[in-house]
Amino acid sequence: MRPADQPRWVATLLASPLLWHAARLALVSAYLLGGVVKLLDFAGAVAEQEAFGLRPGWLWASLAIGIELGGSALVLADRLVWLGAGALGVLTLVAMLAANAFWTAPAADRWMLTNAFFEHLGLIAGFVLVAMLSSGCGRRPDICKETSMKQLSKPILLLALAAALSSPVAAKQAKPAVAVAPQYDTTHVYVAPDDVDKFVASFLATFGGKSTKQVVATVTPTPSSTTSQLLQTPVGTVSLFGFKTPIPYPFGAERNGYLVSDIDVAIKQARAAGASVVVSTFPDPIGRDAVVQWPGGVNMQLYWHTTKPDYAAFEKIPENRVYVPADRADAFVRSFLAFSRGKIVSETDKAAGAEVGKPAASIKRVRIESAFGKMVVLVTDGHLPYPYGHETTGYEVADLDATLAKAKAAGVTVLGEPVAFEDRKSAMVQFPGGYVAEIHAVTAKHAAAK
Repeated sequence: MRPADQPRWVATLLASPLLWHAARLALVSAYLLGGVVKLLDFAGAVAEQEAFGLRPGWLWASLAIGIELGGSALVLADRLVWLGAGALGVLTLVAMLAANAFWTAPAADRWMLTNAFFEHLGLIAGFVLVAMLSSGCGRRPDICKETSMKQLSKPILLLALAAALSSPVAAKQAKPAVAVAPQYDTTHVYVAPDDVDKFVASFLATFGGKSTKQVVATVTPTPSSTTSQLLQTPVGTVSLFGFKTPIPYPFGAERNGYLVSDIDVAIKQARAAGASVVVSTFPDPIGRDAVVQWPGGVNMQLYWHTTKPDYAAFEKIPENRVYVPADRADAFVRSFLAFSRGKIVSETDKAAGAEVGKPAASIKRVRIESAFGKMVVLVTDGHLPYPYGHETTGYEVADLDATLAKAKAAGVTVLGEPVAFEDRKSAMVQFPGGYVAEIHAVTAKHAAAK
């Protein structure tokens, strides 16, 4: 019986079996597509789960695929809809807590995540409604009165269980993000005091930019003395040190420094992600620092400034180039993704070996992006020709040939002819003082190959 204020044509449309089938298909379409995509790219699905802190990634990916495809099939078949819709609602709840925790997001991202959060909430309500309609509610009000609470109790019970199981996920996501922005990633360069000025002149002549005022300071927790200055260019920043005293261990082995919003929270999160703290937090002239080591022996500095810095954004974000052995590659990637909250933008087991000086071979390569900046993880057997493996940063430029010409004119040594492979043209250079760097121009966007 149609409501008195409802036009007959509307009642006819709403009573159409075809509309009932179409509406259910529309409701589960994204889940069907997502399940198929994950199934065809399982490695990518695993990485996606781990990027959101859901481990083991293979288990969560398998559950997601099973629920997306199985739950959708039940809804479409109009069989055990309470189970299919409830399972999809559970999956949606976990996803919104893991990926759309707007209450922990930076202000710039909060509105987008808030909107996505409530879109997911609307989907959950849609699954509750489809379970009600499948049981007869909405089409037979008399049945609805008798069975609504009985039918609703099942998906509600599933959602309540999901909320309890997902609370660790929500708590995990409630941890504040500590990354600030890519322009605060600085490559650490150590040169002899006599080479400092020559390095500064050649580096700025190659990439442009400016240097802060040089100071003499103690930047280690034990007594030492070094010149210190920041070279800021449109394509990357260098923290330059010219130690006048012996360099205390383990300084000089850290590849770069990441600015964090809270050093204590960052250290706690790094440990939780699998890093070791090799230099405990200590004060420096402008803030506090620590050095952590990731699986594979990759050392990085985390730093915090007493006065919040304000650097211009890069025109081109540099790549942190990390070489790791196959035995520790997965552990490194998992740990860094968990800490940085980054994502894998491409991964392949058949990357051109020319990228590491071995044109006849192929290697595994993982490219990661996060609020800290870009990273390329190069997995090798360690049989590398010089100078590969000595560089810690890759600088992207618009015109490689023009940049190399400026570098040569400034006293930089080009270590071999530029090499073209896949999505770029690349060259290795050495600056006065011994600093080795990779410079490249991108010729095509990288693909997420597997």
